[in-house]
Amino acid sequence: MLAEAPAGLREQSVELKAAGVDLVACLSVNDAWVMKAWAEQNDALGKITMLADGSGAFTKALGIELDLTPHQLGVRAARGVFTIDDGVVTSVEMEAPGKFDVSSAESCLIGLKK
Repeated sequence: MLAEAPAGLREQSVELKAAGVDLVACLSVNDAWVMKAWAEQNDALGKITMLADGSGAFTKALGIELDLTPHQLGVRAARGVFTIDDGVVTSVEMEAPGKFDVSSAESCLIGLKK
């Protein structure tokens, strides 16, 4: 499921731009090199801005940390969508654990049309 997000967003980039989206970004508790490799593997370089949150401090400040320590994965960012308009967060939609209902490119497009 991890690769679905950048792939779908990359494939729907024309439609997202037509809907007024200026920037698509992907935040992950990871280092910049991992994020770059992830972008390269998903043909997302230059199409999706990859935001590395190496220590998870930004993720924790947003309140979207997901503790997967029992599964040997440490603290991660929960999956979700932040819509930001002129620097103001206008909506936040977070996925239920194990789901991919609100953060897919298709769901983002539907949300933008509301």
